[in-house]
Amino acid sequence: MASGEADCYLTSNYQYNSLRRECEKYSLTLLALGKEADFSIAVSKNSRELYSILARTTSFISDASMNAALTYYTAEGAKLSLTDLILDYLPVVIGAAIVIAAMILTLIFQHKMIVSQKKASESQRMVEDLNKQIFTDALTHVKNKGGFDKYIQQMQEQLDRNETAEVAIGVFDCNDLKLINDRYGHDKGNDYLTKACSLICRVFKHSPVFRIGGDEFTVVLQHEDYRNREELVRQFEIAQGEQSASAVNRWEQISVATGISSYDPHTDDSLSDTFRRADKVMYENKRLRKQSGYV
Repeated sequence: MASGEADCYLTSNYQYNSLRRECEKYSLTLLALGKEADFSIAVSKNSRELYSILARTTSFISDASMNAALTYYTAEGAKLSLTDLILDYLPVVIGAAIVIAAMILTLIFQHKMIVSQKKASESQRMVEDLNKQIFTDALTHVKNKGGFDKYIQQMQEQLDRNETAEVAIGVFDCNDLKLINDRYGHDKGNDYLTKACSLICRVFKHSPVFRIGGDEFTVVLQHEDYRNREELVRQFEIAQGEQSASAVNRWEQISVATGISSYDPHTDDSLSDTFRRADKVMYENKRLRKQSGYV
């Protein structure tokens, strides 16, 4: 119609909105049918004669015939029906697009958050694993000297805040390690140390155990183990005797000198003083064991 090759425009009413836009664009006018119909007809505003003819013609042509013609002649136009539908419902389409875009952005954000949390968790796990390696003795798998120093620092902070008062430190020295290393080899010396450490852990099972030197271990006692510390020392002496009595080889005979001292706020400025007193008790125990010939 814009190029003058057609005189009128026939379309279904579901494309009414697009037809109205075209009427405004190409100076068309809609034909008044005088009845409800499923179709619309538009003609040029300058075609008064055609308008008059069509107005009279549609009054006696049946709706079925008009619909049949509509179906036939708009087959090619149907190819553009999706575009027309989008234009007719443009606000709804824009709203749906905004909702979909918001959902996609939300999913992307959530994915990034999950990835970020996963990386943070992996980093935290790596730090924890590294701390375990730094503060764990490779041979016995108990905490090492660094772990002991860190633990004592935390305990000292609790004492300074008066959050606890019942703390004792036990010092254990494995006798004759050099003799076993020289006579039977360092692998047997390692066996001797791991068995001694296992015995300490078994008796003082509620307390953290640390290997602070080649042949020296320490235990920090609190709560139940603190209250039963004297009984635990007695049980440890008995366990040593039973282990040595059942041992087949020399490196299986456990001999450990023991010293335990309780923190005294009146005499100890810090837990370092408590440790030194426990160390003195241990060396006195070692001297008495040698004098008595107890191995």
